[in-house]
Amino acid sequence: MEKKRLFILTKNAASPWVTAVTDAVQSLGDLSVFSEEHIWSVLAAAPPDLLLLDASGFAQDVVNLVEQLHQQQSNMPIIVVSTSPTWQHARAVLMAGATDYIRHSFDAEQIRETCREAMKLDA
Repeated sequence: MEKKRLFILTKNAASPWVTAVTDAVQSLGDLSVFSEEHIWSVLAAAPPDLLLLDASGFAQDVVNLVEQLHQQQSNMPIIVVSTSPTWQHARAVLMAGATDYIRHSFDAEQIRETCREAMKLDA
């Protein structure tokens, strides 16, 4: 299986969740963590195979952020990850262009499976 490029967009690169995701997906490919101010130039130059958007802590409306990300890279799968998901918010981000909307998880197998599905990879 070819190595994929995965990005996490987060306000807190030092969070335990980012560490858990890093450990969980290392078998799938190379993971890079970005803040909002650095993501745009990187996306324009070399988009990833998957973007995990950590919704916690964003001042900007996450729905608008997903719309902007989707407009810039329409083929890039975006998984929005929330600490307090609601069906209303899930519907809004999915309509804005997200591929999936999930609760923060520390379950490595669940994280890997969600990423595999979004990138359409076989287990």
